[in-house]
Amino acid sequence: MKLVVAIIHEEDAAEVLRALAARGLQSTRLASEGGFLAKPNATLLIGVEDARLEEVKEVLAEKAKARHVETPGGQVEVGGAVVFVLEALEFLRL
Repeated sequence: MKLVVAIIHEEDAAEVLRALAARGLQSTRLASEGGFLAKPNATLLIGVEDARLEEVKEVLAEKAKARHVETPGGQVEVGGAVVFVLEALEFLRL
């Protein structure tokens, strides 16, 4: 089993969560904030069986879109997804 930690743009969170739920994949959403632009993000925790890991990555790649925003220093690309895949030794629902 894997634990996927995905940091995505706040604007993409609802669509990503809907797409995961439509595939029967459960997730937990945590509010977070980016360090560079101090803008809201969503951090998703997704527990998934090894066989479905690629499916989760496909949803994230499809639904978490990069975009450009203007800053005082010029145009910057934000969004997309930063994804960490960790080995989950145990999963409990208590």
